Amino acid sequence: MSGYNNLVYLVFCFTVFLNISNVASLVTPPIDQCNLINGMDRPLIIPDSSISTFPYVDPERVRAGEAWFIAGIKPIIIINLSLSSTEEVEIRSVSVNVWNVEFIDVTPISSNDVEKTSDIVTKRVSGLEASISFPNDVTADKIRIALSPTDSNLVVGITSKLDVRACFQKPDKVHNLAVISIDNNETFAVVTWKCPVESSLFIRGYELTSSLDVVVTYF
Repeated sequence: MSGYNNLVYLVFCFTVFLNISNVASLVTPPIDQCNLINGMDRPLIIPDSSISTFPYVDPERVRAGEAWFIAGIKPIIIINLSLSSTEEVEIRSVSVNVWNVEFIDVTPISSNDVEKTSDIVTKRVSGLEASISFPNDVTADKIRIALSPTDSNLVVGITSKLDVRACFQKPDKVHNLAVISIDNNETFAVVTWKCPVESSLFIRGYELTSSLDVVVTYF
């Protein structure tokens, strides 16, 4: 995939021993906190195989904001938000710059492939930016983005990177937590995370030092 050759992702399951300065915050993590991410910036979260269009356009062009659709058709873009067929993701917003688009509507689709008609959001495009926001707690396995042309005799274009923000990495409860007291009065915790876990600047909602000895913040 051009443009992404220099990205490095680490996916693994692991158990770590952490020297912690605040045991209480680790025992009761903020499990309801949404870790909001633009999934289109992360091919590990939304790979090209999770992007489909009608009429067909190369998924890389959709991601990069260089997609043009033939005249006379209302373009449809379907984004698969979850690599699991049973889990849904809390969707927050969709935005993109467009050309010759009067309306954008985004339809959440359940893990059973049923359109959530009560959660469809339609908005008139003002200028070149098409942007839609969802209230909290709207979840979907996929989203269907429809672009209604202003002039059906002209092509429809996506002219900026498609931005799809959702709670892709909402922290789960910490599993197998054990707090251990050592003779020198240092306190350690043994924490096992579920797999898969994406590690870039954070691991499962916690920022860690390179030596894995201090829990610094929650995201």
